[in-house]
Amino acid sequence: MIFVCCHPVIKQRDSIILTLRVICGLGFGEIAAGLCMSVEAVRKSLARCKKQLKAENIPLELPSEDERGERLERVLQVIYLLFNEGYFASHGEGLIRDDLCREAERLLQLLRVSAHSADNRIWALSALLAFQASRLPARADDSGKLLLLFDQDRTRWDHETIGRGFNYFRRSMKKMTISRYHLEAAIAACHASAPCYEATDWERIVDYYDTLFEMTGSPIVLLNRSVAVMELDGPA
Repeated sequence: MIFVCCHPVIKQRDSIILTLRVICGLGFGEIAAGLCMSVEAVRKSLARCKKQLKAENIPLELPSEDERGERLERVLQVIYLLFNEGYFASHGEGLIRDDLCREAERLLQLLRVSAHSADNRIWALSALLAFQASRLPARADDSGKLLLLFDQDRTRWDHETIGRGFNYFRRSMKKMTISRYHLEAAIAACHASAPCYEATDWERIVDYYDTLFEMTGSPIVLLNRSVAVMELDGPA
């Protein structure tokens, strides 16, 4: 159904919003937070998408294998955003939504055994999610308060999941094409492999963020890069 909603005739962002709302069941506020949009802009996007589907009589049917390949990038973005909402819950009582994280991982598992398993973006995103999910047991204290990376007890990280992440990452490097998921996974791998916060390779992380910003132009990437620069060279 995710492939069905990620129709290439619809603008990419509109189709992603449609999928997150209709298939994944995220609220307008959750989608807005994930895409750095206002709630009103999300509502307008969804209305525009529905209007286009009706006006152009676009069939929402299961695409062929080749068509699924064309839609794969949108599907990966949906999974990425679904996991992020679970990892940094923008709404609700809990600050972490483990159910969304696990669902995103389940969807990636289906892709890894699908006809598209040779696409290295699937393995890079799998690596990223594994590295991030490995920290879930240590991301909150007993009262439910989120713990920053500096304060987390790394003995509580799931090292089996970290190992799985490195296996996925190695698999993602079988082809020379590099995606944003490769770079984000590489950054997460730096954190996962550091025995303590002080041992983090911030110089390498800054280099990865430089490349990621060149690729995406994302202000969120630039903000995260500034944190890495601060850790490397100081607040000034």
